Amino acid sequence: GTVQNQRVSRVLRRLCRVPDAHLYRDLLAVKTHFGLQIEVPVPQAATVSSVLARLARADADRGQELFFDRVRGTGCATCHRVRGRGSDLAPDLSGAGTRLTAENMVKAILEPSAAITEGYAMQLLLTADGRTHTGAVIRETDSAITLLRVDGTRVTLDTTTIETRKKLNQSV
Repeated sequence: GTVQNQRVSRVLRRLCRVPDAHLYRDLLAVKTHFGLQIEVPVPQAATVSSVLARLARADADRGQELFFDRVRGTGCATCHRVRGRGSDLAPDLSGAGTRLTAENMVKAILEPSAAITEGYAMQLLLTADGRTHTGAVIRETDSAITLLRVDGTRVTLDTTTIETRKKLNQSV
């Protein structure tokens, strides 16, 4: 009842005094579920320096959860693949830790469109029927272009129906 809601509200207010990115979504869900009138502070956006400062305390299991879990994480595997798990929509990241410095890897995560691997930039195609299609070109012939869309589906378009094609300066 009301006493329980007051207790939950008091505890949540205490948790909200120091914004915690790990708790943010959960706090919002609890606030909504109980219909509480509390302010859940938005965590500060990560910066390269703030991430590098915390690198020594990094948790590999949490990193894996962030990479693969689309609900409780960032869902990187929706586009990327690591050691055979994930999608081929974006570059395979297996061994990225041996190819990139920590700083460059953090920059690539925080600003994915800053340096786009050739062939993985989004393409926008407008067809004669007025429809737009976006995705990465995974196959192209003189007669057809196949796009891999962000949701993982593929669409093949007859080149004679394409009125406009534009490369977007945006990572898939």
